[in-house]
Order: sequence, then structure tokens, then C-alpha cells
Amino acid sequence: MNGKKEVVPVIKAYVVEERISYEHQKIVFAETATQAKNIAYGCEPFEDFNYIELYASRAKYADGHENDSERDLTIHLIRNGWFFESGGELIDSDNLEQAIAENWI
Repeated sequence: MNGKKEVVPVIKAYVVEERISYEHQKIVFAETATQAKNIAYGCEPFEDFNYIELYASRAKYADGHENDSERDLTIHLIRNGWFFESGGELIDSDNLEQAIAENWI
């Protein structure tokens, strides 16, 4: 041992959103807001936006969910105010249990 402590990166959840129409956002897991923005840049749904049009902010409610399946993360996000469209159905907290029961998500 050399006496140095190993630095373990802390992964945090961020919401990355575009600041043009405010219609597109995505949860990204990263060490910093800048890293989250870099990860999201060029990926769906941000392919048509410039880097400077993106903004990342903390989403503490999603911390610790970086290893969730896409379905489990989607359910968690809906329970925290998000909504999604799947198969022509808008899924939000009002119809989440129905969406789960009927396999919309």
C-alpha cells in the first residue's frame, strides 16, 4: 500500500433538457453536470440541438437508479412527475397502474 486513498467516482442523476422548446429531456447518470451534458449531446432526443442549447440539472430523486432496467427507471420517473408516450398512450401518474397491468410499459 502506498497510503493513498482510492477516489471512487460518485454517479449522480441529472436531467438534461434543451432550452429552445423545452419539450425534450432525458435522465443521464454522470459524475458532473458537464459530463451529463456531454453524454446527452448528439443522442436522442437532442440530435438537432447545439451543445449550448442543452442544460443539465440535478435529479436527486433518480440517484441510485443508474442500474435499473429501462422499464423500472421509467416507472420511477413517472412516480416522480414525468410522463411518457408508449404505443399512442400517454402514461403519467394518473394511469401508471393501468399501464403496468396492461403492459404498456
